[in-house]
Amino acid sequence: MHAAIVSVGNELARGRIVDTNAAWLAEQLTYHGYDVTAHVTVGDHVDQIGDALRWLTGRASIIIVTGGLGPTQDDLTRHALASLVGQPLQEDRDSLKRIEARFKATGRTMPEANRIQALVPRGARPIPNDYGTAPGIWLEVPLQTHRCTVVALPGVPAEMKRMFAERVLPELLKEYPTGRVRVERRLHAFGLGESHIEERLRDLTRRDQDPEVGITVHHATITLRVTTSGRTEREARHRMEPVVRTIYERLGELIYGEDNETLEAVLLRELDRLRLTLAVCEGLTGGMVCERLVAVAGTSRWLRGAMVLYANDTKLDLLGMPEELLAEHGAASEQTARYLAEAVRLRFAADLGLATVGWMEPPLGDAASDQIATVWIAAASELAVTAECFRTQADREEIRVRATKAALNHLRLRLRRARPR
Repeated sequence: MHAAIVSVGNELARGRIVDTNAAWLAEQLTYHGYDVTAHVTVGDHVDQIGDALRWLTGRASIIIVTGGLGPTQDDLTRHALASLVGQPLQEDRDSLKRIEARFKATGRTMPEANRIQALVPRGARPIPNDYGTAPGIWLEVPLQTHRCTVVALPGVPAEMKRMFAERVLPELLKEYPTGRVRVERRLHAFGLGESHIEERLRDLTRRDQDPEVGITVHHATITLRVTTSGRTEREARHRMEPVVRTIYERLGELIYGEDNETLEAVLLRELDRLRLTLAVCEGLTGGMVCERLVAVAGTSRWLRGAMVLYANDTKLDLLGMPEELLAEHGAASEQTARYLAEAVRLRFAADLGLATVGWMEPPLGDAASDQIATVWIAAASELAVTAECFRTQADREEIRVRATKAALNHLRLRLRRARPR
């Protein structure tokens, strides 16, 4: 059963607002067994909305439209729907009463412009909105080839999500039963490039397989998406389990988490398990390691403190680094990283110290081109100091992100086999 999503709005079409509605709707539709084949974004123009709808009605049985149902002159989705089926707009009295009651409940008088929100194409039916003023619209499009339903919802995410879950989805499942649920499991890996990961999983990532294994990359994190369907979620998860197990066997410690887990959350869970505290000293990453850690709830239990030391004299003054060590090996060396990891551990009376230092080679030619970075990461405890060299090529901000992940991952791997005290 094919489904499509149309997002309406100039701000979306011009890239000023990220379209989170389409992603959420696609996830919901996919889970319930519908095959989402297209996302289309158009501006606030009747012709653009209409063209998108006419193109999609020939390709999908379900079309969900978000946006363009407000009271202003550029809210034109209802007009495009009326044009699509060749019917005039007419006022729905129940919808108008609901809109007026909503304004009255908050002590306001309804502006005359809001009457337009009660208009629906003749033959369509309004979808009540308990969370805002704009009702949705349920429209059946007469086609000779197949049945097609267009559902229009407000663009406000909070309203759209609740209306879809409470009013639309139950009706869709009744009208277009799939008898299937589609389940996705995401495995996140760090420490090896996409092509090397695929080499290890080539037999699993071939096209047209079920379960399907897809690979995506974001800031050097490799995500493996394992998807399949079944009559129930339990059945689908049982079907994908052998594939997931094979991926774990082949990638091992490269995999750090699943679904919504982040590296920083996994690391803090390890600190929680081992009851160890941490202090951080950052150079090249410029505070990003600490920033990611404090974004996780509960960080205060294990993070003692952090320092960002860029200038050489700050290393000398604040962490007592010997001048001869700095002069002999340089600020971005393995020896400096090792010293800072141990020094920051002692400075903050922490069980562990984590340090990042590094340098970026000047870009060749265009100053905006990618740079090559060499980063030294060190982790210290009272028993040992470990260090790792991480090299990457990207723009300056991307280098910082990748180096931050490399630092978190270095400590994660070190703690993975440790036993609680």
